[in-house]
Amino acid sequence: MEESTQKKAWIQALGIISLVFISIFYYMKWETANQQLKELKKENAAAISSIETKARVINREFNQKFFTFENSKERYDNVKSLMTEQGYKSTFPSGNEVPTQTITMKSKIDQYVVYENHVSAKTVEYINTFNWMLQVQDRSSDQKVLTKTTLIYKGNEWKVDDFEIIENTQARSD
Repeated sequence: MEESTQKKAWIQALGIISLVFISIFYYMKWETANQQLKELKKENAAAISSIETKARVINREFNQKFFTFENSKERYDNVKSLMTEQGYKSTFPSGNEVPTQTITMKSKIDQYVVYENHVSAKTVEYINTFNWMLQVQDRSSDQKVLTKTTLIYKGNEWKVDDFEIIENTQARSD
């Protein structure tokens, strides 16, 4: 009987040792998978941040180009590449066509502030506020402007898909 008890003890010891090794093996495998998951999350966060940064850059570039121009034709030519067809049409004052007047003007924007809202993974809305200084011939005005731009991720780039001037308040006029 003693031999049988000894065999049972050895079998139990081997079982426990096997269980410990299996546990260590699965723990190491779990740790490796967990580390890979953390790295993927970091890469994904960096990619999302990069995409968001690109959308922000396009938004600012669009507003800068749309409100800083020397004539109407230049204004619309400068922003067309940043927009979808629908977005481009949303910039027309009459909603139908690009203005063709060629009056020379000078304009600039400053005190630019932007608010961002992620509608979905491929749609971002921006509320932009800034001071717009416009000079037409010998007349100048300062205006506080509030715009909304909606960007969509189309193909492999961000494009302005909708544009709206929410408010345009004249601060000063000569």
